[in-house]
Amino acid sequence: SRYSGVAGAESQRMECELTSPTVREQLMSGTLAYLSSGTASDTSVRALAAASGRSTMCVYSKFGSRSALLTAVFDDAAEQCLAALEPSGDQESMMDRYSQWAADHPGLYQMLFEHDLASLGVETSHRTTLIEQVLAQFSLHTKCGSPADAQRLWSTTHGAIVLARHTENLTTRQ
Repeated sequence: SRYSGVAGAESQRMECELTSPTVREQLMSGTLAYLSSGTASDTSVRALAAASGRSTMCVYSKFGSRSALLTAVFDDAAEQCLAALEPSGDQESMMDRYSQWAADHPGLYQMLFEHDLASLGVETSHRTTLIEQVLAQFSLHTKCGSPADAQRLWSTTHGAIVLARHTENLTTRQ
């Protein structure tokens, strides 16, 4: 064919254009899985694209930048985290679901609540909004008598999650 010799950046651009509906999803799911593992230390465009089975050109073509991809991933992870807090059962079961989500997605939990967002290019307002929503869920769907009680309960749960992860890391190294 006349176009069979197209190579390099042009073929990557064509690949991105031809599969647009799934490329964005692949980049999102690949990056989510990569970060969720808790072992991701490299968040360069190259590493995120490789984890997604895509080219770096696809990241730029679908998101415009690394920070836009990571912001979209942050927002998706925040939605998943909040889904674990959906009202169902009692206070203890909600805390268990939240803790289980954190255990199943250590890298995402770390990104949501511990990672330096500026280094990822994600505005801190995303974390502030998430924290407000988590506290609202704890206030609405628990036996908390006040917002301060909800904050203490969430802080205790969050602290237990972080300590469990670090304790696991310590026992793994010994």
